[in-house]
Amino acid sequence: MTVTEKPRILVLTSSTGGGHDARASAFLSWVEKLHNGRVEVKIEQLLENASVITLLGVHIYNWIQQKAPALHHLYWWIVELFGFISEHFFLLGASYYKRILRQFRPHLILSLHDSTNRGYFRVAKRVAAIEGVPCVTYCGEFSGGYGFSRNWVTSQADLFLARTKEALQHANKLGIREGKSRIFTNLLAPETFDAVLSPDERRLFRENHLGLSAEKFTVLLATGKAGFNNHRQFLNILAKYPQKSQAIAICGNNRSAHQQLTAWKEANPHYSLFLEGYSENFHQLVQSCDAMITRGGANTATEALFFSCPLIFDTMRGLMPQERLALNYFSTHGAAAVVQSAENFHNLLQDWMEFSESYQAVKDRMVDLRASDNPADFVHEIVSMAQQRASSS
Repeated sequence: MTVTEKPRILVLTSSTGGGHDARASAFLSWVEKLHNGRVEVKIEQLLENASVITLLGVHIYNWIQQKAPALHHLYWWIVELFGFISEHFFLLGASYYKRILRQFRPHLILSLHDSTNRGYFRVAKRVAAIEGVPCVTYCGEFSGGYGFSRNWVTSQADLFLARTKEALQHANKLGIREGKSRIFTNLLAPETFDAVLSPDERRLFRENHLGLSAEKFTVLLATGKAGFNNHRQFLNILAKYPQKSQAIAICGNNRSAHQQLTAWKEANPHYSLFLEGYSENFHQLVQSCDAMITRGGANTATEALFFSCPLIFDTMRGLMPQERLALNYFSTHGAAAVVQSAENFHNLLQDWMEFSESYQAVKDRMVDLRASDNPADFVHEIVSMAQQRASSS
């Protein structure tokens, strides 16, 4: 091995929800933008590929998220138990994981998922040819407490990065040393930073691209990758106010929801609605609305925070424990509203669509909370750690 060899970074993620994969994709895009082929990044969906049991766990998670989020209060504890077993007894999929490590020989491992830290870091540091490989965790949660997985935290981590002060404080309580940890918020794709719209561009995007009014109160009905939503209930309420409101609705990968909303749009031609399935331009849609309603996905909330978009958390059919972490963070800071029923949403809409003082107060708090950190700095630090490892090996 020579000092001129490319640094190699192994990124561990999984498609439980869409946020972990989105952060992995954002990291890769920034590395490609900043280092132009001089760094090799391998993204590994470890839970899907390592074993049949962990693959089944991913499918169960996504089914619960879409169909019955309240069930996750039981499933969450099962996952926590598997994390404990992985760290102290045996690691599911260890043979597959060791094969990836030996083939790729990473100079650094970056974990973006709560279930790819504890046992996986321990095993990596003992594999021949990469013994002692640096391991970094990026935790995308917004706060601590119930819902913050113990699996994020391991003594094997050489660096722990948390999205907020609250999440970092909780990780420190669970055992992450303060000297090995700090805060970084905006792990978002380069296009999010490159496509910030001015007020005039925002109005033009609404009118020319979305076919909506530049003046009406605009609600973005957001959803995660799996497409869980209560969009129709909210649209039925919004449609009562066609002169004052309009909506943007995205459906993720939920084809059934997209078909249902297409039928709703055809049945309600008097109401202005821009409808899309899985959106590649979410960063532009966030800038084109006045408020966003969401279940509480961490990446969705981060986009809203970056663009200072007031949040409405939808809890009508329950939330998974980890979804409550974003809700707790924003509601505690006065930067979001919470609706538990269609009636709650109706009352809130009547107030907010007048751009009331209470609406402006939430928007102001979003502005106050917004972080100014840049992913370029995050990527340079990670790559520098990998380069140091490469040059010393």
